Amino acid sequence: MKKNKKALRKVYRSGKYLFKDFGNDVNEAKNTLALLKMFRASAGTSVIHGYSITATDAWHNSDKSSCIMMPCHNGVTLDNLPGEAFFDAVITVSSWLASHLDKKDLKERDYIHGDLHAGNIILLEKQKRIVFIDALCREATPRNIWLDLLLLSVSIALKLDSRQLKRLQHRLFGDIILQKAALAKRRLMMRQALVLGRFFLRSENSLREKLQALHALMLAVKNFHLMMSYQKQPVS
Repeated sequence: MKKNKKALRKVYRSGKYLFKDFGNDVNEAKNTLALLKMFRASAGTSVIHGYSITATDAWHNSDKSSCIMMPCHNGVTLDNLPGEAFFDAVITVSSWLASHLDKKDLKERDYIHGDLHAGNIILLEKQKRIVFIDALCREATPRNIWLDLLLLSVSIALKLDSRQLKRLQHRLFGDIILQKAALAKRRLMMRQALVLGRFFLRSENSLREKLQALHALMLAVKNFHLMMSYQKQPVS
């Protein structure tokens, strides 16, 4: 009988640290640690809207090679934030993401989170910090960026009503990304990711809403093709 490796994982807290124990799988512990460190290096540390934004650090546990340790962040994940606090945090994270993707265009190779949703982002309000946790770290290809944006947008859409979602779209496409040429394709990705978020929300409702969701999906596919065919204009 094949063992479920995930079932063997243990996550527990001891003092100021969080431990992730992979049982007897030393290689998985090494791979997980390498991915966390790659994303931390790629993300760096930025200051957006007065918040310091970074990815969590991690180390090998010297007592057990199949166990890694991380600092405990005594904050609140975005999906547990109420109302306006959630909206404001999303705006800050979106600003960081736009900046991160813009910088990515200047490098030959870069990385993204890989599992970017509101439950993997911690807000430490008193320290004015935002920390990304549990990164799977994927290469920043158009497809992987799109999937990260889709996952983030669905987790955002689950918390927002239609009025707030429209307000967020306005902020993302107007105040944050503006008319930066380097982010033109990112605008399309964010737009279609939010539209797909609506698709997921509506898909279990009435027939009329299912048709609306299908229309939204078709629009998302169109935007995705536009993004994939985007070519940078030479700087004059």
